[in-house]
Amino acid sequence: MIFKICGLREKDALICCEANNVDFFGLVFYEKSPRNINHNEAKQLVEFSKNLAIKPVGVFVNHKIDDLIDIIKLLNTYHSSENLKLVGGIRQKRKDRYIKIIASKIANRVRSFILRDKCPDTGCSLKIFDKEIFLSFPFFSGIHRFLPALYKSFGHKTAFINVDHRIRKAGKSKYGVFDRLLIGIIDIFKVIIIINNIKNND
Repeated sequence: MIFKICGLREKDALICCEANNVDFFGLVFYEKSPRNINHNEAKQLVEFSKNLAIKPVGVFVNHKIDDLIDIIKLLNTYHSSENLKLVGGIRQKRKDRYIKIIASKIANRVRSFILRDKCPDTGCSLKIFDKEIFLSFPFFSGIHRFLPALYKSFGHKTAFINVDHRIRKAGKSKYGVFDRLLIGIIDIFKVIIIINNIKNND
């Protein structure tokens, strides 16, 4: 018989469960649960459990299987090499308006040509990256679109894999197509300045 206990959040609880022959501990990723755990806390418990016999599993509520599969694919790729510092998703079968898709492709090609980041889709929000490296960059509102360029410019290895595209379920885009294009151009110059400043200070 296999035993699993869900909702653990403390290291002492893991030790107690292992002593009582529990096989798995469940990390609850459901915001409404009183036992919900954030990703940093979960990571610490998973790292701690590597020295124990008890193994972690994730507990999700109303998550689509495809969403979890994409996250797992990114995690597996990220952990496949110690040299990888950023793994990003590339949205397949875009569900946006045609004009937005075309504008996005043009913007991606222009940015990639100038910054040499070799990323065909920086607008995808699914990214896994090294936190310490990220915190070393000066922050600005559009930084998420330029993470591949920033990581690659400082010699860090990046990778990109195909993921499913999700339709926006809430809220509205803050920018139109042409607004986004203008801001994107300005942000490219910001990134160039950031890269040059950091390299000059090294």
